[in-house]
Amino acid sequence: MSKVKKLDNPQEELLLLRSCTGAPKLIYWLRTVCPLWIFEECILFDQITNDALAHIFGSPLSTTERYLAHFPLSMGGLGNPIASYMAPYCFVSSIGSSWALQPSSFPRFGFSDCVAFLNSSGSSVPPLPSKLDSDVTPLLFLNKVYSQNSLASDWNKLRLQEFILNSPVRTKVLVSGLACKAANYWLTTYPNRFKMTTFSPAVFRMLLKYHMGIPVLSEPMPCPDCRKIMDIFGDHAMTCKFTKDSIHKHDSVVDILFNKLRAAGISANLLCVKDICNATAKN
Repeated sequence: MSKVKKLDNPQEELLLLRSCTGAPKLIYWLRTVCPLWIFEECILFDQITNDALAHIFGSPLSTTERYLAHFPLSMGGLGNPIASYMAPYCFVSSIGSSWALQPSSFPRFGFSDCVAFLNSSGSSVPPLPSKLDSDVTPLLFLNKVYSQNSLASDWNKLRLQEFILNSPVRTKVLVSGLACKAANYWLTTYPNRFKMTTFSPAVFRMLLKYHMGIPVLSEPMPCPDCRKIMDIFGDHAMTCKFTKDSIHKHDSVVDILFNKLRAAGISANLLCVKDICNATAKN
């Protein structure tokens, strides 16, 4: 991770952290070693990951912000899971899905403790069937029952529900929006200057903070365009009517609607589309 920081490109660093240098580095280890034996190592790895995220964001994340980043993109997070949270269900998945192929009639040390922990946290992990009175063939279905994706999804859904329940209204609305389809596609797009998918480090950090609901200002200050007080989260920039960006955003929406109508074979006039958008904005 220290070498990735040398890129000095938060857009590329975040992609590498999610897909390569972060949690994927530990998956095999987490699936094959009892979590009780590597708990301290997982905590150390999480600290290193937190430092990498702090470099990407340009400032350290709070406990709440880091917790939200743990969840997958489809749930409104950043897809940078916390290793110490992953360890129990990774280990259970490895043992359970390969139970039919293991020579022993008893699961490995730590399996029962991990299952008990997951079930006490709200998950529903079924017990392993006995091999003493059963043929091996019927046990092959366990690879789906103990799928890591399934166990991880159940765990994350429960934790996200608890997180939203104890969060303020702003965070609830934010997570609901981030969980919408395509809301996080821009975070998975590799920077390509020919396709105009690159951001400067300063712009990407600003967008990332706004995307995650992290303050972009240290304190409220007057808007340089309309002189109204801007909130620390940057919401004012989306509604300010004096900045040139509002005109650009309006024209972008008009162009998108016009192109969609033409692609659908509907005869449309660009000026008419603009009038419709203006009337909608006034209402």
